[in-house]
Parts: sequence; C-alpha cells; structure tokens
Amino acid sequence: MLMEKELSVSIKVKYYVLFFIATNYCLEESVQLNKPASLGGLVETLCQKYGEEFRSSIFCPDGSLKSTAWFILNGKRIGMDNPHSVLLNNGDEMIISSPLLVGG
Repeated sequence: MLMEKELSVSIKVKYYVLFFIATNYCLEESVQLNKPASLGGLVETLCQKYGEEFRSSIFCPDGSLKSTAWFILNGKRIGMDNPHSVLLNNGDEMIISSPLLVGG
C-alpha cells in the first residue's frame, strides 16, 4: 500500500511583485500536487485557489501567458510553451515573479 506522500509532491512556491499582491500578500507556501505533478497543474491549482485576480496577473484575456509572468524552477527560468510537459518533483522550489527593470 502506497502512503499518501508517495502519491503527491510538495512544491515550495514563492510569490514576488504583482503575484504577492494577487495572493493576498502570501510570500511563500507549500503546495501539494498529485503525481505526476506539472507546471500546468501547479498554475491551475493556484488559479483555483486565488481566483480571477491571480489568473489575470498570469494570463491575457485570450489565454496566452503575459510577458510579465516569469516562472523560475530551482533557480532556472522556464517557458510556458507546454506547461504540462514540465514535471515537478518533491522539494522543488518555484518562484513566480515579474522581470525586474534596471535602468541608469
């Protein structure tokens, strides 16, 4: 018999800038996902949890990803071309942020 932990993964998610506000000021949380866990599944779970404000901070009205929504998995920025193909493992860290603008 498999234990519940073996059927799911725990992902640490950190929110910055607009996403921090869209989550009602949640800076960091652990999210449980059923295996196989994917980036697409994580985003769907977070959109269900936080509602339209969170969804609209990530997606354009036509459903495409906003250029201001960056996903950084274990320190590496990843694309959203096929979010269900990006598999997540227990203990992964996902940062959801906007790009920082630096000027002189």
